[in-house]
Amino acid sequence: MEQQHGKHALNTCEQTDIEVLGKSIKIPRSKRVIPNRVVYQPMELNSADASGAPAKRDLAVLADQFRGQPGINWLQATAVMPSGISTRNQWVLTEKNLPAFKQIAKLHRELNPKGLLLIQLTHSGWLALDDPVTPYLSGDCPNARLLTDAEMREIQKRNIEAYQLAEAAGFHGAELAKECHGYLFSKMLNRENKSRPGWSYGGPSLEERLGYYAETMRLAQKALSHPETFVNVMRISMLHGMSDEFGTLPGSADEDPSLQDAYTLVRVALELGTQIINVSSGIGAQSLHLMVPTSEHPERVLDHFRWTAAVKEWVGNNAIVVGSAYSYLRDGNNKVSDGLLHEKSLWHLAAENIRHGQTDMIGLARQVLADPLVAAKLLGGDLAHISWCTGCGKCIGLLGNQLLAGCEIYDPFAQGVAASARRMGKLKK
Repeated sequence: MEQQHGKHALNTCEQTDIEVLGKSIKIPRSKRVIPNRVVYQPMELNSADASGAPAKRDLAVLADQFRGQPGINWLQATAVMPSGISTRNQWVLTEKNLPAFKQIAKLHRELNPKGLLLIQLTHSGWLALDDPVTPYLSGDCPNARLLTDAEMREIQKRNIEAYQLAEAAGFHGAELAKECHGYLFSKMLNRENKSRPGWSYGGPSLEERLGYYAETMRLAQKALSHPETFVNVMRISMLHGMSDEFGTLPGSADEDPSLQDAYTLVRVALELGTQIINVSSGIGAQSLHLMVPTSEHPERVLDHFRWTAAVKEWVGNNAIVVGSAYSYLRDGNNKVSDGLLHEKSLWHLAAENIRHGQTDMIGLARQVLADPLVAAKLLGGDLAHISWCTGCGKCIGLLGNQLLAGCEIYDPFAQGVAASARRMGKLKK
């Protein structure tokens, strides 16, 4: 049996997979219902104006992404203070910039009224451009200076203010601290974050090192006007992949098979009322291969599936779990296995993971830059007209070189940025 959809005929298996991805899901301890299982994950564009406010290009890109109709638009890393940026034109959420963020929320209500709008708040820590700071000194951040308790109280204040501003702007929820990819809150989880004079936020146990996050989250929730409706979300890196850091065996860069660090982090997150957890891995500046599967490391997709399944088993129905690493799968043109294209396609493996209770939702990042309408096309069965991410990594290269980011394969604007940068010697050919 086949269903005609435009120029493409869906077979029964494809129809069944797409139906799974199109099912709604209710947020625990909330009246909100997410209309489908697709999440657009945070991807920075590095295109804010001089004050850190989202600019004209941001609104144009977001309009296309909102038209894509994903269940969740989870917007890019947004600094809570100017000194916390890691890219020159990163968003900064302040009282001054609030009107621009209100405009984004208004646009989302117009173009994706049933979807959930989230924002990721962050301080870049040792990766900050102008004032790199760290909870402990190490060889991987030689230019960073040690943080003090007084500075952490100021960062906490700014996090709480940004959390309130996200609610005031009209977002449905916010990620208070980026507990992933090596940024400040993520760095504080590592074993080297020990107690020292003038520093109260380290300690021998992970629970002690999580104390600052827990305190900040409780204060931020109390500061909200309507905490009962504002969705509490978190992204985590299951494994940092650096020696003696989060998720590794002591004194090693190898993964701790017990996943004890991640289990403790998730347990604390649930105690703090976290309702949505996005599972990721790696540190972008150091262990990108753990975060972004490629044809050189296709097995990382299966690692992500394994990690996400573990988190889903831990949380049960107490939180929605979002899996990552689906962009690499494309239409089955990948090296995950030698199976038939359909059997290893994005939509089939995503639906299988949901059917088997190994995830609730699936996250797309690079694929959204390649085709911001991917969710609408996928859920509408228009598989033949999806512009698939090639996995070239050029979007990451643009961002890493402090350029306006985008998909160099399909986006004329990004193509122009890259061509100009190459002529000026700012980007390798």
